Amino acid sequence: MLLRKLRSYDGLIEEFIDTSGGIPGLTPSYHDLRVVILDGKIIETYIRVPKPGSLISNFARGGTCHYYPLSKIPRKVREIAARVDRDFVEFGHRVYSIDFGFEGDTPYIIEMNEQPGLPFREHGMANYRRWHRSLLAVLRKAAHN
Repeated sequence: MLLRKLRSYDGLIEEFIDTSGGIPGLTPSYHDLRVVILDGKIIETYIRVPKPGSLISNFARGGTCHYYPLSKIPRKVREIAARVDRDFVEFGHRVYSIDFGFEGDTPYIIEMNEQPGLPFREHGMANYRRWHRSLLAVLRKAAHN
């Protein structure tokens, strides 16, 4: 019965990833971990945490953001991001993000974004400047190709 109904369903069904166990050493509960990549280099990593009682972690819905240096990000995430970027090299200059969720100690890709959000000044001017300088470097290279 369910399969019959799903055949005419115009939408996307995703497997649930239980992130309630957090990321060891970084966050104790529900989360998503965003990795921003510009031309193969991870330039920003942060964890978004939903407001209490919610599973949605984006800022517009009350989520909070916690920045971490790349050295604190689990090795498995860095390896997956590098593997993804190797597959994208053939497309030229790249600006995108990958959102991960951890179920236990296993990272899963939740989604990828071709237009990652720009950092807010409120999250620190050093991070804000680094992000924009990195983006400008990619745009300059693209303009000269």
